[in-house]
Amino acid sequence: MHNDMEKPDSLFLGPEDFLMDGPDRRCPRCQDCTVGVAPYHPPVEFPGPGIRRMRFIPEAASLLSEPTGSGDEAWFCKSGCDEKGEHPEYKGRGKAHLQFPSLIGRVRK
Repeated sequence: MHNDMEKPDSLFLGPEDFLMDGPDRRCPRCQDCTVGVAPYHPPVEFPGPGIRRMRFIPEAASLLSEPTGSGDEAWFCKSGCDEKGEHPEYKGRGKAHLQFPSLIGRVRK
């Protein structure tokens, strides 16, 4: 499995592990964006040439501010920074590009 997918799967964080900025929790990687919680789904492997592993990524609007305590959940950076805390640059024809959240780690129970 790719390192960028493996590390967040083994990292468990509780609400107290994040810096607060008013009512919002800050991303520990970029320290600029807010984080949210969504159900956790492990990566799914798709067989074929160049086997690919895909991860369910929720929409930023669906992220909750607090864990619900029901089932496996994970923390996501709402603006989608990578492991280095950098935000990818999107290039294309359209002015608006969808920014997907990125997995930070799983919710510690």
